[in-house]
Amino acid sequence: MRRAYPAVAAALLLAACDVTPPPEPQRQVVAGGAWACRERNVTMDLLFLGTSGAFENQLAHALSEGICVYLAGDETVSVVQKDPVGLIRVRRESTKQTAWWTPTQNLR
Repeated sequence: MRRAYPAVAAALLLAACDVTPPPEPQRQVVAGGAWACRERNVTMDLLFLGTSGAFENQLAHALSEGICVYLAGDETVSVVQKDPVGLIRVRRESTKQTAWWTPTQNLR
Protein backbone atom coordinates (compact mmCIF):
# COMPACT_ATOMS: atom_id res chain seq x y z
CA MET A 1 0.00 0.00 0.00
CA ARG A 2 2.87 2.38 0.59
CA ARG A 3 3.77 2.29 -3.10
CA ALA A 4 0.48 3.89 -4.10
CA TYR A 5 1.28 7.10 -2.25
CA PRO A 6 4.06 8.32 -4.58
CA ALA A 7 1.75 7.86 -7.58
CA VAL A 8 -1.05 9.73 -5.81
CA ALA A 9 1.34 12.48 -4.76
CA ALA A 10 2.62 12.85 -8.31
CA ALA A 11 -0.92 13.04 -9.65
CA LEU A 12 -1.83 15.72 -7.10
CA LEU A 13 1.31 17.68 -7.91
CA LEU A 14 0.55 17.62 -11.65
CA ALA A 15 -3.04 18.66 -10.99
CA ALA A 16 -1.83 21.57 -8.86
CA CYS A 17 0.53 22.79 -11.60
CA ASP A 18 -1.70 24.27 -14.25
CA VAL A 19 0.36 24.00 -17.42
CA THR A 20 -2.22 25.53 -19.75
CA PRO A 21 -1.13 28.86 -21.20
CA PRO A 22 -2.99 31.95 -20.01
CA PRO A 23 -5.78 33.10 -22.32
CA GLU A 24 -4.85 35.70 -24.90
CA PRO A 25 -6.16 39.16 -24.01
CA GLN A 26 -9.18 40.30 -26.02
CA ARG A 27 -9.36 43.66 -27.79
CA GLN A 28 -11.82 45.24 -30.21
CA VAL A 29 -11.12 46.82 -33.58
CA VAL A 30 -11.87 50.55 -33.78
CA ALA A 31 -15.36 51.49 -34.95
CA GLY A 32 -14.37 52.37 -38.52
CA GLY A 33 -12.61 49.06 -39.15
CA ALA A 34 -8.94 48.44 -39.86
CA TRP A 35 -6.55 46.46 -42.02
CA ALA A 36 -3.97 43.91 -40.91
CA CYS A 37 -1.32 41.86 -42.73
CA ARG A 38 0.15 38.39 -42.17
CA GLU A 39 3.74 39.60 -42.44
CA ARG A 40 5.16 42.28 -40.15
CA ASN A 41 7.35 43.75 -42.91
CA VAL A 42 4.34 44.22 -45.24
CA THR A 43 2.54 46.10 -42.48
CA MET A 44 5.61 48.30 -41.93
CA ASP A 45 5.98 48.97 -45.67
CA LEU A 46 2.34 50.08 -45.90
CA LEU A 47 2.73 52.36 -42.88
CA PHE A 48 5.77 54.06 -44.44
CA LEU A 49 3.71 54.87 -47.54
CA GLY A 50 1.42 56.96 -45.33
CA THR A 51 -1.60 58.62 -46.89
CA SER A 52 -0.22 58.73 -50.42
CA GLY A 53 -1.94 57.29 -53.46
CA ALA A 54 0.68 54.53 -53.46
CA PHE A 55 -0.61 53.42 -50.07
CA GLU A 56 -4.14 52.95 -51.39
CA ASN A 57 -2.89 51.01 -54.42
CA GLN A 58 -0.58 48.76 -52.39
CA LEU A 59 -3.23 48.10 -49.75
CA ALA A 60 -5.84 47.28 -52.41
CA HIS A 61 -3.39 44.85 -54.02
CA ALA A 62 -2.51 43.23 -50.66
CA LEU A 63 -6.19 42.85 -49.77
CA SER A 64 -7.03 41.29 -53.13
CA GLU A 65 -4.12 38.84 -52.88
CA GLY A 66 -5.02 37.78 -49.33
CA ILE A 67 -1.77 39.18 -47.93
CA CYS A 68 -3.80 41.57 -45.80
CA VAL A 69 -7.36 41.45 -44.47
CA TYR A 70 -9.99 43.95 -43.45
CA LEU A 71 -10.98 43.76 -39.78
CA ALA A 72 -14.55 44.89 -39.27
CA GLY A 73 -15.31 47.65 -36.80
CA ASP A 74 -15.97 46.35 -33.27
CA GLU A 75 -14.68 42.87 -34.25
CA THR A 76 -13.17 41.06 -31.27
CA VAL A 77 -9.60 39.79 -31.71
CA SER A 78 -7.08 38.10 -29.44
CA VAL A 79 -3.68 39.71 -28.87
CA VAL A 80 -0.88 37.29 -29.73
CA GLN A 81 2.20 39.52 -29.63
CA LYS A 82 3.10 43.14 -29.07
CA ASP A 83 5.89 44.86 -30.96
CA PRO A 84 7.90 47.77 -29.53
CA VAL A 85 7.47 49.86 -32.71
CA GLY A 86 3.70 50.18 -32.35
CA LEU A 87 2.44 47.04 -34.05
CA ILE A 88 0.35 44.33 -32.49
CA ARG A 89 -0.22 40.78 -33.74
CA VAL A 90 -3.81 39.62 -33.43
CA ARG A 91 -5.80 36.49 -34.13
CA ARG A 92 -9.42 36.55 -35.27
CA GLU A 93 -11.96 34.55 -33.32
CA SER A 94 -13.15 32.88 -36.53
CA THR A 95 -9.70 31.78 -37.77
CA LYS A 96 -7.48 30.72 -34.92
CA GLN A 97 -4.65 29.43 -37.15
CA THR A 98 -3.67 32.77 -38.73
CA ALA A 99 -2.31 35.83 -36.94
CA TRP A 100 -2.24 39.33 -38.44
CA TRP A 101 -0.08 42.42 -37.76
CA THR A 102 -1.85 45.76 -37.40
CA PRO A 103 -0.93 49.16 -35.96
CA THR A 104 -1.74 49.41 -32.26
CA GLN A 105 -4.06 52.40 -32.78
CA ASN A 106 -6.41 50.16 -34.79
CA LEU A 107 -7.50 48.48 -31.55
CA ARG A 108 -9.16 49.70 -28.41
